[in-house]
Amino acid sequence: FADLVAQELALRAHAPGTDVSEAWNQAAFGPGFPDSPFVIDGVLTPGSTAFRQGDFLVIEPSMTADSGAPARQAFTLFDSEHVALFRNGVLVEERAGQTGAAFAVPAALATYRYEEEIVRAGSVFGLSPRISVAWTFQSQSISEDVPQSLSLPTMRIAAPVNDHNIATGKTATVPILFERPAGAATPRIVAATFEVSFDDGASWRRVPLSVQGDRAIAIVQHPAGAKFVSVRGSARDVLGNQVEQTIIRAYGVLP
Repeated sequence: FADLVAQELALRAHAPGTDVSEAWNQAAFGPGFPDSPFVIDGVLTPGSTAFRQGDFLVIEPSMTADSGAPARQAFTLFDSEHVALFRNGVLVEERAGQTGAAFAVPAALATYRYEEEIVRAGSVFGLSPRISVAWTFQSQSISEDVPQSLSLPTMRIAAPVNDHNIATGKTATVPILFERPAGAATPRIVAATFEVSFDDGASWRRVPLSVQGDRAIAIVQHPAGAKFVSVRGSARDVLGNQVEQTIIRAYGVLP
């Protein structure tokens, strides 16, 4: 189930003399906010891909980032894509076949909901043929001079898989990282849920989730005959920033 996704290296700093290893193209492939590095006075600096600047919201998630943290930028083919932004429950703008970008919004404080879904050909992509995510947050106008990164939590799921993105055991311990865009505040996570499906989302089972700070652990039991595990989850922080996300066929299971 190797995924045909181009992943870009995220900005990282490693101390001299240390041994570092990184795993690439490992499931689950799903939403994330990769760094968008830029240069200030000759220094490469992390940049947010979800921020407010003046009366514009910029939200540009990578919908097929692998499980590496921080998220890497990913590019993929898709059959369809749908993006929508709501303000206080009223649709601001809807887009199809286009990744998230800048939205002009009123200055006053409001509650926003950004939704995105992509559908990919299952005949081409063995994993993550359908990915959806929604973030709910509050925002108001700020200075046009300095962008403010949005504190949007994302559940980054690192499935315990082999080099073919297949879990070989009957039980899987699934680590989850609650990650925010570069430069954003990290309010405490106060609620989270996690569910799994073994029939591509036709039915779901709630999985107990142990949350410790910005990390969580889910224990998933793979039933006999299962070939894929789909996952969906939600998380909310103390300030009300919230994410809801679903990944169909997040990782494979050895029959």
